[in-house]
Amino acid sequence: MKVCALRIGCWYGGLLLSFYLLLLSCPAHCERKLVEVHRIIAVGDVHGDADNFLRILRIANLIEDSVTGASGVLDNPPRWKYSMSPTNGTAVRTTLVQVGDLIDRGEQDLQVLNIAISLQEQTAQSGSQDEVVLLIGNHELLNIQGHYHYVNKNNYGGFLSKALRAEGMRATGAFGQYIVDNFKAGHLDEGVLFVHAGIETSMKIKDVEALNTDVREALRQGIFRHSLLGSSGPLWTRKMIIESMSGECSDVRAALKQLNATRVVVGHTAQESGHIGQHCDGQVLAIDVGMSRWMYDKVAALELVFSKYTDNITGTGSASFVVRELREGVSGFCHTCLEERGGLDTTRGGDSDEENDIFDDL
Repeated sequence: MKVCALRIGCWYGGLLLSFYLLLLSCPAHCERKLVEVHRIIAVGDVHGDADNFLRILRIANLIEDSVTGASGVLDNPPRWKYSMSPTNGTAVRTTLVQVGDLIDRGEQDLQVLNIAISLQEQTAQSGSQDEVVLLIGNHELLNIQGHYHYVNKNNYGGFLSKALRAEGMRATGAFGQYIVDNFKAGHLDEGVLFVHAGIETSMKIKDVEALNTDVREALRQGIFRHSLLGSSGPLWTRKMIIESMSGECSDVRAALKQLNATRVVVGHTAQESGHIGQHCDGQVLAIDVGMSRWMYDKVAALELVFSKYTDNITGTGSASFVVRELREGVSGFCHTCLEERGGLDTTRGGDSDEENDIFDDL
């Protein structure tokens, strides 16, 4: 019996030793398999600048190079560049989130709307996992209400006259109805909340789905005095961004907890630096960089790349994500690099750390 026990003990010890040696001999990439990469590009307020909108979409590698400028997008809108999964079994998908205020200030509202709506329809009808999410901002709301204080009077944003703009932008008009039916007030993805302006806990929003339903119904019924469409609502509030920029983060974290989010991405409040702002230890990302030539003419977008792994030995899952600012000289995420390098491409673009001030493995 002692001999048997000794043999079993030796066999078990040998098995553990073999397993340990396997771990030591296995390179890092064989310990876990990259099973999915989800790339999210968030674009801030465009404000009627179709040329700069196309520019950031190209920088982010989201569209084919079939359109040369804004003048041609009405007849020939840009084509979405679909995510291509490598042959190693890794699933790759891309989501574009535009956080509202596509229109007003600039002269190319009509072209901007055509670009955004076309890309959303292309991805929705493709059967792919790619998605274009469009959020409603306070300027879309103003136009649906019939308030044109910020409309460029040179050409009414491409609509040529106030009457034609009113016809298209009212809640039952071609563009107004599309906005009511298809734009969201909020979007929650990978634990990241996207809203135009911010969230206040006083709104007592149950969840993002309820937020979208309530805002959509208020717009359809013309209830413009609804609290969610007011100054403390997600289309107008500056409380979250003002507090976070001054280092006051308790209410921010309470609002995030209320909606089961880990961080929030907002537009609405232009960052005078022309760069994406990070506040409250990266929990608030302010992406209105004043993109429009009728604002600051600063072109940038936020890139979030989520990588999900399965451990080849234990079968357990793990995840990580990288966030950075995309602009001229900063390369976007590389799909083909997944196969070439066997993992997530986190190569810095540009020539210096200063040009990559938002590049953190959070």
